Amino acid sequence: MKLTQVRKSIYEELNAYPRREYTAVRRRWLYLGLFGGHRAYLGQDRMATLMALSFGGLGVWWLKDRLKLAKMTDDWNADQAHRQANGLQPKEVDGLVLVTPETLESPPAWTDNPLDKILGLLFTLPVVLMAAMGNILKPVLEKVPIIGPFYLRIFRLQVYIMEKSLAVSETIQLAMVIAMASFVATRYGAIEVSLLLFGVCSGLAFTHRFLARADSRLGRQIIEWDYLLCAYYHQKKPDSFLVGYFKSAILFYPRIFGFGPEGEQKLFNRLTGTASMVCFMLIPMEILLGLAGGNGFSVNGFITGTVIGLFISVSITAMYAPVICSSLTRYKLKGEHGALQFSGGIGAMAAMGGAALALLL
Repeated sequence: MKLTQVRKSIYEELNAYPRREYTAVRRRWLYLGLFGGHRAYLGQDRMATLMALSFGGLGVWWLKDRLKLAKMTDDWNADQAHRQANGLQPKEVDGLVLVTPETLESPPAWTDNPLDKILGLLFTLPVVLMAAMGNILKPVLEKVPIIGPFYLRIFRLQVYIMEKSLAVSETIQLAMVIAMASFVATRYGAIEVSLLLFGVCSGLAFTHRFLARADSRLGRQIIEWDYLLCAYYHQKKPDSFLVGYFKSAILFYPRIFGFGPEGEQKLFNRLTGTASMVCFMLIPMEILLGLAGGNGFSVNGFITGTVIGLFISVSITAMYAPVICSSLTRYKLKGEHGALQFSGGIGAMAAMGGAALALLL
């Protein structure tokens, strides 16, 4: 099965104005409601994130929502019917950028930006000048006995190291950011961040590996996430790594609460919601670890640690996921699959390495 075929199926599903069943909404409220699972299912990503951050308003908000489930479901279906009748974008993807899968097979318009090419040349200018200097000095140095050829080899080695350093500089920065995020999150009891960053890097870099599992829920979600990112950044040029890193670090909370580009809000509020779900799924393991620990198990301590871990999980995911996703997606859209898999693989290892270091210290 080809990636384009799966993307076509996803594209058609996203534009099919899906209705919601009350039983499905109630099931999500029951099992995932403390983390806003039912709100996310009904397209209320911001409210879902707020529920996750507050642990369902310490349960009060979650219980109050039980009385509203039928109305919330009816409102969703009525809004979908209105959108379909008036040719508006389906509620589930409102604010996202959707393009046809065939469009993604051609390079984005921003890859031909002359300014980027000029900046790229300026960035590599020192290496180009050193290589040119080496070619100029070569005839002279070859005439100098022993020292000349030796110095020429050292000079060429310096040029080679500089070239390779430039080629992998963004990968090194990406790995450092992921390792730092993973270390800090795990240190504060939010190991789910490490798992999520590992999944993001692996899913984006090795999407083709999930094609055989496109019929499974996990495989479908990974390919859908990859499609939504590619569609968004195909139309909106990703920032350079450093610019994206500082923007993401400054704007992560405003984005959660509704500020910034609507597309990014939709994309990454989904991911922070996923982080809270993973945190929920790991609670049984944390209870077992607490019971097995030598310091005893305290219910108050467990609740406090869970709330802190959840806050850290959502915050770090919101802070670092955009720059990681945009960097890897840029490689994919430019057709640089070798760089994509190298960076994604290094990023996945950095996520696990950061978590392991935090657990060992």
